[in-house]
Amino acid sequence: MKLWAQVGLLGLLASGLWGQTSASAKPGRLEGRVVNAVTKEAVRKATVTLRSTQRNAGGQLSVTTDAEGKFVFENLTAGDYSVSAEKAGFVRPLGANLPIAMQGRIGLGGGAGTESTWKMGEGAVVGGVELKLVPQGVVTGRVLDEDGEGFGQVQVAVWEWNYSGGLARLLRVGGAETNEVGEFRVANLAPGKYLLSAECGGGFAMGRARRGGTGGFGGAAPLVSGNETFAYARTYYPGVSELDQAQKISLAAGQELSGVTLNLQKTRVFSLSGNLPSAQEGTRYFVNVRPAGDPNSSPMMGGTMARVQNGAFTATNLLPGNYELTISEVGEDRKPRMIAQGEAVITNSNVENVALAPVGTVEIKGRIRVEGEATGVNLAQVRVEPRPRGLGLQVVVNGGNQRQMVEADGSFRYGELIPGTYTLRVEAEKVNHYVKAVTYNGQDIRVQGLDLRNGGSVKVEVLLSPKVAALNGKVDVPEGAAAGTLVVVEEPYDPRKASGRVQRKTVNEDGSFALANLAPGTYRLLAVGEVETKLIYDPEWLAARTSETVTVEVREGETKAVSLRQAGN
Repeated sequence: MKLWAQVGLLGLLASGLWGQTSASAKPGRLEGRVVNAVTKEAVRKATVTLRSTQRNAGGQLSVTTDAEGKFVFENLTAGDYSVSAEKAGFVRPLGANLPIAMQGRIGLGGGAGTESTWKMGEGAVVGGVELKLVPQGVVTGRVLDEDGEGFGQVQVAVWEWNYSGGLARLLRVGGAETNEVGEFRVANLAPGKYLLSAECGGGFAMGRARRGGTGGFGGAAPLVSGNETFAYARTYYPGVSELDQAQKISLAAGQELSGVTLNLQKTRVFSLSGNLPSAQEGTRYFVNVRPAGDPNSSPMMGGTMARVQNGAFTATNLLPGNYELTISEVGEDRKPRMIAQGEAVITNSNVENVALAPVGTVEIKGRIRVEGEATGVNLAQVRVEPRPRGLGLQVVVNGGNQRQMVEADGSFRYGELIPGTYTLRVEAEKVNHYVKAVTYNGQDIRVQGLDLRNGGSVKVEVLLSPKVAALNGKVDVPEGAAAGTLVVVEEPYDPRKASGRVQRKTVNEDGSFALANLAPGTYRLLAVGEVETKLIYDPEWLAARTSETVTVEVREGETKAVSLRQAGN
């Protein structure tokens, strides 16, 4: 294996992918071991990949672990690297493509490290790198029709709640198609809690949960009986059509959950149709139809895509309900721009000639103001970012992306945003202040957000205060255990409404911790050992640890001491 690694890496060096070394430069070496995250046993024949994380460095090298799970990379030039491992039967590690310094603590029960890169100096020798592979979970079962017969060519999907950016989103993390007798098998699932759905037809709405439609663009042909049209609506486990009524399934590492049954039922469905405003020949258009108020969609993604032909559109296989429509065109730069929107209500018949209204873009501008004396405060270090509600992603611009920036005088502006509902994320920790208010027309909009679905320009004011609170304390760590992680929950925490937030802090080796620049309010503190990052944002996981949580309230400018014991994992 060492010879293979040397030959492969020398080939990369010769091609210029890993930089040039002088005759006097000392080569570096990195070695470690791949283990099963559950049994701690060595994983043989795993593929370990080393990548340079330096810009424009390019190139990667892969080796295979030996019978003891060991791997080695030699003749490395000085620089920044990441390393990951994978093997069939194991979930792709949560730390794949993360820096080496973060890898050893990611996997089952792992958490993110504090370093962003692993730097190797000339001639550095790095040993003891441990990569954990999590045995995959598997779900198997059958999908049946209304008569109890196996239903083939049905899309089965596995969904997981994700809390990126402090907002709850439902993401599709796996799926499969049933065979001719309705059997399915979904593999490569990490430990966790999931929702399971079955749907006759394609169109997974760009990876997000679609509600209200039963196939839509790219879906299965509807069933026609007389003057009525039927389709098989999406069904969630254990056999319900509403997302709020779905039950979660739990998977442990390496578990195979079998015997899962989903019964699809024929449901009457309808269509929405209309004409595009000022449609031009040769221009590409997208029509997005989504349930009104869907928290998992935005005006430009997350719904059912309608068919567009000769300046007209038709969205099919829709269940009764209220819908929002948006029309986007794609120009020569291949970037979609919203041009129109509308609303429609389906009761018990098809809806034709949906009324559409042209829309303009959104502008959010404002100024940061500091309470009291602002001398010496560098407002350019404050981060202000509008986020479209329901996505929890970076700001979306109509036709592109936009750099985030606050001027030295505290002013900021975001133009050409797509219409929608926005929350304004403000981070002022770098200037040792907290966000006291974000107001529009005299109302604090941090929770309810800005309703800009009709476009327009708004001016907001951000008020910062230097009267930050602080929490200092000590965690009673069991003998022989690692100091672990401190989970800090700002109340009221509700990822569905983007209120409150969760932070994770690394506890010092002696069990001490310090939380500075806090806004006054109520906080829940939970000390744990290793924990998956995604868990700390899950309200259900947090609620289950209530008895192990310490709640503390701090006022403006107040510092409090807190003691707590590390909870078991």
